Amino acid sequence: MDNKQRLKLYYAKTTQSVEVAKQISTTLDAIRQHSLSLDYEQVNQHNAKATELSETLRELHNQRRVLAEQLGCNQPRFATEMIARVSGNTAKALEQVTDALHQVVLDCQNKSELHTNLVIAQQQVIHQAVDSLRVKVSA
Repeated sequence: MDNKQRLKLYYAKTTQSVEVAKQISTTLDAIRQHSLSLDYEQVNQHNAKATELSETLRELHNQRRVLAEQLGCNQPRFATEMIARVSGNTAKALEQVTDALHQVVLDCQNKSELHTNLVIAQQQVIHQAVDSLRVKVSA
């Protein structure tokens, strides 16, 4: 595979990553909604889907990293280095898809943090309820 093909494949993997990240975002929305309604069966189903999608996103990231390394981009922020190495419309297209991926992944991170806070709040309410219902037995 020549460098032009590697770059095209890198772009395709980045575009695919955007789509997977969007699916994760939608799944995180569903998890939050089902959490609010205390529908834990649906939460578990969507958590499994989010885990599967996250694994796919991780695999795509690793594939993009390998392609970037084959193109001489070895920095931890290889996407930025990739954009700097190309020019013209190619650089613009690569920057746009990279920015889109970055934005969707940030959105997922924020949604995940909000969900974590919701679960913590629910746990606190449950612990308070359990504590208030404990019966002391004196013998």
